Amino acid sequence: MSRHPVAGNTTSFITKPMQECIEVFKDRISNGDRGMTIHGPPKQGISTCCRHICKNMRDAKTAVVLYAQVVRPDDVRARQQADALWGQLMPANALTSGFVQKRRNVLITQIAVEADLLGTSLVVLILDRAENLSIPQFDGLKNLLEELKAERGLSCFCVLAGQSELLAMPRRLQRALRHTLVAEFLVGLHRFRGVVPRELRDVLTHYDNTRFPEPRGRTYTQEYCPELWSRGMRFADFAAPMQERFSKILKASARGVDEIGMEYVTAAARRFLFSAEAIAAEHGRPQLNAFAAHCVDSCGLSDSLVVLGNPETDALAPTAQRRGTQ
Repeated sequence: MSRHPVAGNTTSFITKPMQECIEVFKDRISNGDRGMTIHGPPKQGISTCCRHICKNMRDAKTAVVLYAQVVRPDDVRARQQADALWGQLMPANALTSGFVQKRRNVLITQIAVEADLLGTSLVVLILDRAENLSIPQFDGLKNLLEELKAERGLSCFCVLAGQSELLAMPRRLQRALRHTLVAEFLVGLHRFRGVVPRELRDVLTHYDNTRFPEPRGRTYTQEYCPELWSRGMRFADFAAPMQERFSKILKASARGVDEIGMEYVTAAARRFLFSAEAIAAEHGRPQLNAFAAHCVDSCGLSDSLVVLGNPETDALAPTAQRRGTQ
Protein backbone atom coordinates (compact mmCIF):
# COMPACT_ATOMS: atom_id res chain seq x y z
CA MET A 1 0.00 0.00 0.00
CA SER A 2 1.26 3.50 -0.81
CA ARG A 3 2.07 6.00 1.90
CA HIS A 4 -0.88 7.62 3.63
CA PRO A 5 -1.44 11.22 2.39
CA VAL A 6 -1.42 12.62 5.92
CA ALA A 7 1.94 10.97 6.65
CA GLY A 8 3.30 12.63 3.51
CA ASN A 9 1.85 16.00 4.56
CA THR A 10 -0.37 16.00 1.46
CA THR A 11 -4.05 15.55 0.69
CA SER A 12 -6.07 13.96 -2.10
CA PHE A 13 -9.19 16.07 -1.72
CA ILE A 14 -9.99 19.23 -3.65
CA THR A 15 -10.07 22.54 -1.79
CA LYS A 16 -12.02 25.60 -2.96
CA PRO A 17 -8.88 27.32 -4.34
CA MET A 18 -8.06 24.15 -6.31
CA GLN A 19 -11.60 23.89 -7.65
CA GLU A 20 -11.51 27.52 -8.78
CA CYS A 21 -8.25 26.92 -10.65
CA ILE A 22 -9.51 23.71 -12.25
CA GLU A 23 -12.64 25.50 -13.49
CA VAL A 24 -10.53 28.25 -15.08
CA PHE A 25 -8.37 25.58 -16.73
CA LYS A 26 -11.42 23.78 -18.12
CA ASP A 27 -12.91 27.02 -19.40
CA ARG A 28 -9.76 28.14 -21.18
CA ILE A 29 -8.95 24.79 -22.77
CA SER A 30 -12.54 24.28 -23.96
CA ASN A 31 -12.48 27.74 -25.56
CA GLY A 32 -9.38 26.89 -27.59
CA ASP A 33 -7.07 29.29 -25.74
CA ARG A 34 -3.30 28.88 -25.98
CA GLY A 35 -2.74 28.37 -22.26
CA MET A 36 -2.80 29.89 -18.81
CA THR A 37 -0.39 31.07 -16.14
CA ILE A 38 -1.02 30.01 -12.54
CA HIS A 39 0.85 32.02 -9.91
CA GLY A 40 0.77 32.50 -6.16
CA PRO A 41 2.90 32.75 -3.02
CA PRO A 42 4.84 29.70 -1.80
CA LYS A 43 3.02 26.78 -0.15
CA GLN A 44 -0.43 27.62 -1.55
CA GLY A 45 -0.85 24.16 -3.09
CA ILE A 46 -0.15 25.03 -6.73
CA SER A 47 1.92 21.88 -7.36
CA THR A 48 -0.83 19.69 -5.88
CA CYS A 49 -3.35 21.32 -8.19
CA CYS A 50 -1.09 20.82 -11.23
CA ARG A 51 -0.71 17.13 -10.44
CA HIS A 52 -4.47 16.81 -10.08
CA ILE A 53 -5.09 18.48 -13.45
CA CYS A 54 -2.43 16.25 -14.99
CA LYS A 55 -3.98 13.06 -13.58
CA ASN A 56 -7.49 14.02 -14.68
CA MET A 57 -6.35 14.81 -18.22
CA ARG A 58 -4.44 11.53 -18.48
CA ASP A 59 -7.41 9.57 -17.14
CA ALA A 60 -9.68 11.26 -19.70
CA LYS A 61 -7.31 10.24 -22.54
CA THR A 62 -8.32 13.24 -24.64
CA ALA A 63 -4.87 14.79 -24.90
CA VAL A 64 -1.19 13.99 -24.73
CA VAL A 65 -0.15 15.27 -21.30
CA LEU A 66 3.39 16.36 -20.48
CA TYR A 67 4.33 17.44 -16.97
CA ALA A 68 7.58 18.56 -15.40
CA GLN A 69 8.83 20.50 -12.42
CA VAL A 70 11.38 22.85 -13.92
CA VAL A 71 14.85 22.74 -12.42
CA ARG A 72 16.73 26.04 -12.48
CA PRO A 73 19.45 25.64 -15.14
CA ASP A 74 22.07 27.85 -13.46
CA ASP A 75 24.94 25.44 -14.09
CA VAL A 76 23.93 24.54 -17.66
CA ARG A 77 25.33 26.32 -20.69
CA ALA A 78 22.79 28.47 -22.51
CA ARG A 79 22.80 26.35 -25.66
CA GLN A 80 22.13 23.21 -23.60
CA GLN A 81 19.35 24.59 -21.39
CA ALA A 82 16.49 23.71 -23.74
CA ASP A 83 17.87 20.18 -24.05
CA ALA A 84 17.86 19.89 -20.27
CA LEU A 85 14.15 20.81 -20.27
CA TRP A 86 13.32 18.14 -22.87
CA GLY A 87 14.93 15.58 -20.57
CA GLN A 88 12.65 16.69 -17.72
CA LEU A 89 9.56 16.31 -19.89
CA MET A 90 10.30 12.87 -21.30
CA PRO A 91 9.08 9.64 -19.68
CA ALA A 92 11.85 7.56 -18.15
CA ASN A 93 11.46 4.89 -20.81
CA ALA A 94 11.50 7.28 -23.78
CA LEU A 95 15.24 7.01 -24.40
CA THR A 96 16.87 3.92 -25.76
CA SER A 97 20.16 2.81 -24.31
CA GLY A 98 23.13 4.55 -25.82
CA PHE A 99 21.40 7.93 -26.40
CA VAL A 100 21.15 7.64 -30.17
CA GLN A 101 19.08 10.77 -30.83
CA LYS A 102 18.76 14.30 -29.59
CA ARG A 103 16.34 14.56 -26.70
CA ARG A 104 14.19 17.03 -28.64
CA ASN A 105 13.69 14.58 -31.50
CA VAL A 106 12.87 11.77 -29.09
CA LEU A 107 10.33 13.98 -27.31
CA ILE A 108 8.62 15.01 -30.56
CA THR A 109 8.42 11.38 -31.68
CA GLN A 110 7.04 10.34 -28.30
CA ILE A 111 4.34 13.04 -28.47
CA ALA A 112 3.37 12.13 -32.03
CA VAL A 113 3.13 8.42 -31.28
CA GLU A 114 1.01 8.97 -28.17
CA ALA A 115 -1.26 11.43 -30.01
CA ASP A 116 -1.82 8.84 -32.72
CA LEU A 117 -2.62 6.13 -30.16
CA LEU A 118 -5.11 8.41 -28.38
CA GLY A 119 -6.60 9.74 -31.60
CA THR A 120 -6.12 13.33 -30.52
CA SER A 121 -4.45 16.47 -31.87
CA LEU A 122 -4.25 18.18 -28.47
CA VAL A 123 -1.10 18.38 -26.34
CA VAL A 124 -1.32 19.72 -22.78
CA LEU A 125 2.02 20.90 -21.46
CA ILE A 126 2.17 21.63 -17.71
CA LEU A 127 5.36 23.22 -16.41
CA ASP A 128 5.39 23.56 -12.63
CA ARG A 129 7.92 25.85 -10.93
CA ALA A 130 7.98 27.76 -14.21
CA GLU A 131 9.67 30.72 -12.54
CA ASN A 132 12.85 28.66 -13.04
CA LEU A 133 12.59 28.76 -16.85
CA SER A 134 15.47 30.49 -18.61
CA ILE A 135 15.14 32.61 -21.74
CA PRO A 136 16.83 29.92 -23.90
CA GLN A 137 14.25 27.43 -22.59
CA PHE A 138 11.41 29.80 -23.51
CA ASP A 139 12.92 30.12 -26.99
CA GLY A 140 13.18 26.35 -27.26
CA LEU A 141 9.58 25.85 -26.13
CA LYS A 142 8.33 28.32 -28.73
CA ASN A 143 10.19 26.50 -31.50
CA LEU A 144 9.01 23.10 -30.25
CA LEU A 145 5.35 24.12 -30.22
CA GLU A 146 5.63 25.67 -33.67
CA GLU A 147 7.13 22.47 -35.05
CA LEU A 148 4.45 20.30 -33.44
CA LYS A 149 1.79 22.45 -35.09
CA ALA A 150 3.40 22.87 -38.51
CA GLU A 151 4.81 19.39 -39.05
CA ARG A 152 2.64 17.15 -36.86
CA GLY A 153 -0.69 19.00 -36.87
CA LEU A 154 -0.75 19.14 -33.07
CA SER A 155 -1.99 22.11 -31.04
CA CYS A 156 -0.63 22.75 -27.57
CA PHE A 157 -2.24 24.18 -24.45
CA CYS A 158 0.61 25.37 -22.24
CA VAL A 159 0.23 25.80 -18.47
CA LEU A 160 2.96 27.72 -16.67
CA ALA A 161 2.60 27.40 -12.92
CA GLY A 162 4.78 28.72 -10.16
CA GLN A 163 5.41 31.15 -7.38
CA SER A 164 4.89 34.88 -7.42
CA GLU A 165 8.24 35.35 -9.17
CA LEU A 166 6.34 34.54 -12.37
CA LEU A 167 4.82 38.03 -12.16
CA ALA A 168 8.29 39.46 -12.82
CA MET A 169 8.81 37.26 -15.89
CA PRO A 170 7.17 39.60 -18.47
CA ARG A 171 9.50 42.44 -17.50
CA ARG A 172 12.48 40.11 -17.66
CA LEU A 173 11.56 38.90 -21.15
CA GLN A 174 10.81 42.42 -22.37
CA ARG A 175 14.22 43.62 -21.23
CA ALA A 176 15.69 40.81 -23.35
CA LEU A 177 13.53 41.99 -26.30
CA ARG A 178 11.53 38.75 -26.26
CA HIS A 179 8.11 40.41 -26.48
CA THR A 180 6.74 37.54 -28.55
CA LEU A 181 7.44 35.14 -25.68
CA VAL A 182 5.33 37.24 -23.33
CA ALA A 183 2.38 37.11 -25.74
CA GLU A 184 2.92 33.42 -26.43
CA PHE A 185 3.28 32.03 -22.92
CA LEU A 186 2.38 34.50 -20.16
CA VAL A 187 -1.32 34.55 -20.93
CA GLY A 188 -4.48 33.93 -18.92
CA LEU A 189 -3.13 34.91 -15.52
CA HIS A 190 -4.81 33.11 -12.65
CA ARG A 191 -3.85 33.88 -9.08
CA PHE A 192 -4.00 30.70 -7.02
CA ARG A 193 -5.20 31.86 -3.64
CA GLY A 194 -4.75 30.33 -0.25
CA VAL A 195 -7.42 29.19 2.17
CA VAL A 196 -9.20 31.99 4.01
CA PRO A 197 -9.91 31.33 7.70
CA ARG A 198 -13.67 31.03 7.24
CA GLU A 199 -13.11 28.07 4.88
CA LEU A 200 -11.21 26.08 7.49
CA ARG A 201 -14.22 24.06 8.64
CA ASP A 202 -14.76 22.88 5.06
CA VAL A 203 -11.13 21.77 4.82
CA LEU A 204 -11.27 19.86 8.12
CA THR A 205 -14.52 18.24 7.05
CA HIS A 206 -12.59 16.76 4.11
CA TYR A 207 -10.32 15.03 6.65
CA ASP A 208 -13.45 13.55 8.23
CA ASN A 209 -14.89 12.38 4.89
CA THR A 210 -11.94 11.48 2.62
CA ARG A 211 -10.96 7.82 2.73
CA PHE A 212 -7.63 6.12 2.12
CA PRO A 213 -7.39 3.99 0.20
CA GLU A 214 -10.46 5.01 -1.74
CA PRO A 215 -13.27 4.14 -1.75
CA ARG A 216 -13.52 1.78 1.25
CA GLY A 217 -10.61 2.75 3.48
CA ARG A 218 -10.91 4.62 6.73
CA THR A 219 -11.25 8.39 6.75
CA TYR A 220 -8.15 10.46 7.46
CA THR A 221 -9.42 11.33 10.95
CA GLN A 222 -10.49 7.76 11.66
CA GLU A 223 -7.10 6.40 10.59
CA TYR A 224 -5.12 8.45 13.10
CA CYS A 225 -7.70 8.93 15.86
CA PRO A 226 -9.65 5.65 15.88
CA GLU A 227 -10.63 5.76 19.57
CA LEU A 228 -11.77 9.39 19.49
CA TRP A 229 -13.55 8.74 16.19
CA SER A 230 -15.48 5.83 17.73
CA ARG A 231 -16.63 8.19 20.48
CA GLY A 232 -17.98 10.70 17.97
CA MET A 233 -15.11 13.16 17.65
CA ARG A 234 -14.71 14.82 14.26
CA PHE A 235 -11.83 17.03 13.17
CA ALA A 236 -14.27 19.72 12.01
CA ASP A 237 -15.26 20.14 15.69
CA PHE A 238 -11.97 21.99 16.19
CA ALA A 239 -12.34 24.45 13.34
CA ALA A 240 -13.19 27.36 15.65
CA PRO A 241 -9.96 27.44 17.74
CA MET A 242 -7.82 26.83 14.66
CA GLN A 243 -9.61 29.50 12.66
CA GLU A 244 -9.23 31.99 15.50
CA ARG A 245 -5.50 31.32 15.82
CA PHE A 246 -4.87 31.52 12.06
CA SER A 247 -6.75 34.84 11.95
CA LYS A 248 -4.64 36.24 14.80
CA ILE A 249 -1.40 35.25 13.05
CA LEU A 250 -2.47 36.89 9.79
CA LYS A 251 -3.55 40.08 11.55
CA ALA A 252 -0.38 40.26 13.66
CA SER A 253 1.84 40.01 10.58
CA ALA A 254 0.63 43.41 9.28
CA ARG A 255 1.68 42.28 5.79
CA GLY A 256 -1.69 42.66 4.13
CA VAL A 257 -2.03 38.88 3.84
CA ASP A 258 -5.50 37.47 4.53
CA GLU A 259 -5.12 33.86 3.42
CA ILE A 260 -3.32 30.70 4.52
CA GLY A 261 -1.11 28.56 2.30
CA MET A 262 -2.59 25.06 2.20
CA GLU A 263 0.72 23.50 3.24
CA TYR A 264 0.47 25.30 6.60
CA VAL A 265 -3.05 23.95 7.08
CA THR A 266 -1.90 20.40 6.30
CA ALA A 267 1.08 20.80 8.66
CA ALA A 268 -1.23 21.84 11.52
CA ALA A 269 -3.69 19.06 10.69
CA ARG A 270 -0.94 16.46 10.58
CA ARG A 271 0.37 17.46 14.02
CA PHE A 272 -3.13 17.35 15.49
CA LEU A 273 -4.05 13.96 14.04
CA PHE A 274 -0.76 12.39 15.03
CA SER A 275 -1.06 13.44 18.69
CA ALA A 276 -4.74 14.00 19.51
CA GLU A 277 -5.29 10.52 20.98
CA ALA A 278 -2.31 10.84 23.35
CA ILE A 279 -3.30 14.38 24.41
CA ALA A 280 -6.88 13.33 25.13
CA ALA A 281 -5.74 10.26 27.08
CA GLU A 282 -3.34 12.25 29.24
CA HIS A 283 -5.16 15.56 29.70
CA GLY A 284 -8.76 14.87 28.75
CA ARG A 285 -10.72 15.65 25.61
CA PRO A 286 -11.45 19.30 26.57
CA GLN A 287 -7.71 20.01 26.23
CA LEU A 288 -7.92 19.26 22.52
CA ASN A 289 -9.22 22.76 21.76
CA ALA A 290 -6.06 24.28 23.19
CA PHE A 291 -3.96 21.67 21.41
CA ALA A 292 -5.62 22.51 18.08
CA ALA A 293 -4.61 26.15 18.55
CA HIS A 294 -1.08 25.04 19.48
CA CYS A 295 -0.85 23.05 16.24
CA VAL A 296 -1.55 26.25 14.31
CA ASP A 297 1.16 28.07 16.26
CA SER A 298 3.61 25.31 15.28
CA CYS A 299 2.77 25.07 11.58
CA GLY A 300 5.36 27.66 10.48
CA LEU A 301 3.00 30.30 9.08
CA SER A 302 3.99 33.02 11.54
CA ASP A 303 7.71 32.66 10.81
CA SER A 304 7.18 32.53 7.05
CA LEU A 305 5.19 35.77 7.06
CA VAL A 306 8.10 37.47 8.79
CA VAL A 307 10.67 36.08 6.36
CA LEU A 308 8.69 36.22 3.10
CA GLY A 309 6.69 39.39 3.61
CA ASN A 310 4.49 39.79 0.54
CA PRO A 311 6.10 37.95 -2.41
CA GLU A 312 3.64 39.39 -4.93
CA THR A 313 4.48 42.97 -4.00
CA ASP A 314 8.18 42.15 -4.24
CA ALA A 315 7.78 40.49 -7.64
CA LEU A 316 6.00 43.51 -9.10
CA ALA A 317 8.41 46.05 -7.59
CA PRO A 318 11.09 47.61 -9.85
CA THR A 319 14.32 45.62 -9.98
CA ALA A 320 16.35 48.27 -8.12
CA GLN A 321 13.77 48.38 -5.33
CA ARG A 322 13.80 44.56 -4.98
CA ARG A 323 17.58 44.75 -4.56
CA GLY A 324 17.22 47.37 -1.88
CA THR A 325 18.82 50.13 -3.95
CA GLN A 326 17.61 53.42 -5.27
